[in-house]
Amino acid sequence: MELATKPDNRQNTDAMPDANPVIAQRIKTLRRVLGMNQTEFAAYIGVARTTIVNIEAGGQRGLPRTVADKIRQRCHVTTDWLYWGDVRGLPYQLARDLEENDTTARSA
Repeated sequence: MELATKPDNRQNTDAMPDANPVIAQRIKTLRRVLGMNQTEFAAYIGVARTTIVNIEAGGQRGLPRTVADKIRQRCHVTTDWLYWGDVRGLPYQLARDLEENDTTARSA
């Protein structure tokens, strides 16, 4: 799973990858692991389908905190995973399923 570097780690933030596509891929991976399409996932977390479509397409300016909170509460993930890819704190099986289905870590 690709991990972005948190700015408080005192590393050059100019070297950080663009977070929007990475976060979008995490949301898509989570949705697929849960076995839902975009409409089902949006209803499950209580947002409009267009919100999920825009986030997954990278059309949003990042992941709005209100949406992140809904995903965190309903899907048992942490904000650290949503924004930074940190799997610590996730339920073990969910963390494994997410890592197995994560396409951002696959290169070559």
